[in-house]
Amino acid sequence: MRRLTMIAEYWNQLCGIVCVWRESDGYDRARWHRVTFLDTAAEARYHRLAAEAGLRTIEQP
Repeated sequence: MRRLTMIAEYWNQLCGIVCVWRESDGYDRARWHRVTFLDTAAEARYHRLAAEAGLRTIEQP
């Protein structure tokens, strides 16, 4: 789990670095987005708990 967390943190840092080119031709917005969840199970758990609490959920790009 620690390794997965580090990968997600590094990916988000990289996305922050390349965002200066987001208005450039060829910039792939679908590829360069920050990750919110470490895996699909964590995302599913979040959506389940939010639904149970009656909360709005965040939208993934």
